[in-house]
Amino acid sequence: MTDDNDLLKRLRAAAKHPLMDNSCIADVFDVSDAADRIEALTEQLEAARLDAKKAVEEKLDAISKLDAWFDRRKLGHKAVDQAIVDAASGYLRICRVGGMDFGESDRILAAIQDMAQLSLFSDLFARATLAEIEGENDE
Repeated sequence: MTDDNDLLKRLRAAAKHPLMDNSCIADVFDVSDAADRIEALTEQLEAARLDAKKAVEEKLDAISKLDAWFDRRKLGHKAVDQAIVDAASGYLRICRVGGMDFGESDRILAAIQDMAQLSLFSDLFARATLAEIEGENDE
């Protein structure tokens, strides 16, 4: 900004020269005022950029902390997968009492247990949760 400041000083000095007429003086001060406004807007823009950069860094830090505190898949595997296996076991027990074939019930339970062991249910839960969080951020 030293070149701009130099130019402004020269323009202001020229405006005070005895040979300058009033119209030239008005033009010089209009340019000077515009330059001051541009400089002020540039400073505001820079401040806004710094604020935006700070906000992005804070967001990334928060996400990093959450990922460090919680491994969603492991927590989901312990909580979600086991809850689904327990619910399916209870339902299949009721189905057996109602007349379902024991072999068929055991095969269904084994398939659900295999899916839980592969963390399929917790992965679906984590994806749905992330999609919900991303949907909130988009709004």
